[in-house]
Amino acid sequence: MKNKSNSKFITQNSTLEKEFKDFFLHYAKTAFIFFFISGLLGAILRLTFFQPIPGLNYKFTLHGHSHVIFLGWIFNVLFLGFNYVLNQNHPISNWKKYNIVFWLLQLTVVGMLIFFPIQGYALWSIIFSTANIFISYSYVFFYFRDVRKMTILKDSLSIGLIKWALIFLAISTIGPFSLGPVIAMGYAESDWYYLAIYFYLHFQYNGLFTFGVLGLLFGILEKNGIIYDRKKARRFLTLMIISCFLSLALSALWTHPPDYIYIIGVISVIIQLIAFYDGISLYRSFRQQLFTLAKGKVVWLIKLSLLAFVIKILLQSLSAIPEVADMAFQNRNFIIAYLHLIFLGFISFFLIAWLIHHHFINQYSRAVGLGLILLVTGFTISELLIGFQPYLFKLFPAVASYYYPMLFWCSLLMPVGILFLLVNNRHRPGSEKEVHFI
Repeated sequence: MKNKSNSKFITQNSTLEKEFKDFFLHYAKTAFIFFFISGLLGAILRLTFFQPIPGLNYKFTLHGHSHVIFLGWIFNVLFLGFNYVLNQNHPISNWKKYNIVFWLLQLTVVGMLIFFPIQGYALWSIIFSTANIFISYSYVFFYFRDVRKMTILKDSLSIGLIKWALIFLAISTIGPFSLGPVIAMGYAESDWYYLAIYFYLHFQYNGLFTFGVLGLLFGILEKNGIIYDRKKARRFLTLMIISCFLSLALSALWTHPPDYIYIIGVISVIIQLIAFYDGISLYRSFRQQLFTLAKGKVVWLIKLSLLAFVIKILLQSLSAIPEVADMAFQNRNFIIAYLHLIFLGFISFFLIAWLIHHHFINQYSRAVGLGLILLVTGFTISELLIGFQPYLFKLFPAVASYYYPMLFWCSLLMPVGILFLLVNNRHRPGSEKEVHFI
């Protein structure tokens, strides 16, 4: 028998109105285009290590790559997902305001894609990135206002997680806004400069991205009336929120701060591990029901995402050890591997699973299967090559001359795989399971 407190969240009519469906399909297509572009830029960056490209500035292109994957891929899918969860609980009366916000955001992403590789942090790239931030504020405002109008959402855990994701989005923007004064005061490339960047990254991947993914997961549970321990889920949410704020201290340990910062970092790890235990316990309680509902590729993508999340928690916990924090900061490869673990392994694999589950990608297409194999293979081998580079060079010195070409070709598998996901086979007529956005 389904829990009565959950049943009110079950969508009575699972078919979205055509207008809403069209919006969602365009959002998904746009996100994958940016995902492909970002992956291609990442492969090009790897190419420059052994084949310099005339006129290409590595640092400027890296800024373009990171902004596109953050704002063009991840945030676009979260935008789609957050609105989907909101609409599945109660149809939105004024949908067009979200559509306007979405396309304004895309203009800013295109602007950053053009100007970051050309000029780095300069006039036009700053204008477009600043505009993106203020437009995202309007999205947060509209979303909270619509949620407030819907009393049915008061007890929705998925909406609670999404609201906190958007709060952390707003908080994260303090980092970029502080870069201007830091540089103006002559502290460019100083500890303060990097702390501002880490502040932004922390509240993006531990806040917006993590809480956003969890919100979409619980949105699936609520939509389908899957039972879970709501009291434990609330405690999990509370501990995750506290941990997210306190674990900011972990991003500063490489500066050798005062002892109380170390203490805060250790406390955040303890709270996070308790939250993680609750989360795993919750997952076990609904896992069978979820995997009965989610078929095929969705299941193994969610499992890969969960594995990446477990590794993330382990590595983040180890970073409370000062020696580990110093080693990670001094070895840039560890930071890159860690960020890719989160953005691709944890976040992107889940988002793709979510898109497949909601029929934005045709999982029955052979092209999609091949695309996923290429994406996962490229990601896995690249992570191993980047994370274990120092040990590879020590154990197998001859590998050094082949390392960067291998890394490039493995990295190239990812945008090729994404392209297969983007341009997948059309669904068979009459098959409602195979909705397709190209």
